[in-house]
Amino acid sequence: MIFFVLLSFLPFLSAFLLNLSLSWQRCLLLFPVTLLFIHLSTGWRWQLVPAYIVVFGLILFGLWATFPVASKLITLPQWISVRWAIAIKVIFSALLISAAVFLTWAFPEIDFPTPTGPYAVGTTLETTQNSNFRLWYPAAEQQQPAATAYTYLEGIQVPGLPKFIYSQLQGKKTAAFVDIPMASNPATPRQKGHPVIIYDHGANSFRDDNTFRLMELASHGFVVAAIAHPRPFENYNISTQMAQDPALFNERLASLVVPERVKDVHLTVQQLNRLNAEEGRFEAQLNLDSLGLLGYSLGGSVLSEYCLEDRHCTAVVNLDGGSFGQARQGVPAAFLQLSQSVALPPEPIENPKSLLEKTGAYYRQEVSDLLRHTQATHPTYWLQVKGSGHAAFTDLVHWTPVRAGFLKMLMGQGDPSEIASVINNLTNVFFSEHLRFESRSESRLETAIQQHSELLKMLE
Repeated sequence: MIFFVLLSFLPFLSAFLLNLSLSWQRCLLLFPVTLLFIHLSTGWRWQLVPAYIVVFGLILFGLWATFPVASKLITLPQWISVRWAIAIKVIFSALLISAAVFLTWAFPEIDFPTPTGPYAVGTTLETTQNSNFRLWYPAAEQQQPAATAYTYLEGIQVPGLPKFIYSQLQGKKTAAFVDIPMASNPATPRQKGHPVIIYDHGANSFRDDNTFRLMELASHGFVVAAIAHPRPFENYNISTQMAQDPALFNERLASLVVPERVKDVHLTVQQLNRLNAEEGRFEAQLNLDSLGLLGYSLGGSVLSEYCLEDRHCTAVVNLDGGSFGQARQGVPAAFLQLSQSVALPPEPIENPKSLLEKTGAYYRQEVSDLLRHTQATHPTYWLQVKGSGHAAFTDLVHWTPVRAGFLKMLMGQGDPSEIASVINNLTNVFFSEHLRFESRSESRLETAIQQHSELLKMLE
């Protein structure tokens, strides 16, 4: 709206140049001032601060031009003519408006993806002394008229980012609703309730970094528990210098961070069992006999290790994660590995030299080890998503369209909506096959892989 405020100054400026009466100029100046007041009262945006400076400058100019008292208080130095003052103001205003346009483009108010499944989506926060996680679940079709919409990033502080960077997104309503009734129990002879998936985020990421993907899963009938780890990654004192040696860096992650986070997963599953046994919304609604695990980045390593300790682990989807420990010897579950394409060459490099090449080679080797030892007893898949960067497996890829420098490496160059759709489809189909025990003559996952073949590459 601020750009309409700027345009609304045109009648005043025209009246000033045509030397119309001061009363007319004052009336025309009142129009943009009123629009500015309305805009600021409905919410301002930091991206528009440069435009606000121009607006306030125009208001000061209007006061100087139309009120004799103001013109006496605001005088120009003798060495600056009125013509030069106007030229400087026009150039400076153009630069500021350009900055506002760029910032608005770079940090937009995005349209949140709408879940495609047949269920409405409910959400609730479960907090105990030992565990903290957000549940996303399929909700009953009949929603209460007064249901409260879940607002994006509710109560979340994103690690490493100033809050104003994502302030235009925080608090925006999503398609999920807080604490609404759950959908009826889909119990069958082989399935005792809604299939359950545990979600774990990356090393220095946060619980809600995959909100859109988890909402999508819930809309297809899954209950997803997104874990918030109590100990921040920065408290482990693992310096970025260690990343110069991928083997050493991964060893530190596997020995310090992963074991603690695996314990957090155990506590979450224990709380889910209590919710399933106690009277309440989730009583006898959760099928905890066959667990699905969805991990992003380091979360993929954490859940792979957890799978070794829980006999109920049935299916694992790893979103561009590595740093495996004991899981390199194989896991007792179906395994789907999805990897980026920006930092991972399509073919192995025989003699890696740069840090990026060494990291890619190490990553390839550890994923290959895990899948090779797993495939003897369970189905395994390793797919590279073309055009994707590491953050393409999270919500962050939607936050900005900027694809230059570091962001080009982090986000990838592909269409974020297409990539997200492919990842969502593969994840949903894979969990449906292995958590719902669907009996089909052919694998739905393999069919989905063929459908998205232009964006996928099978790795070995």
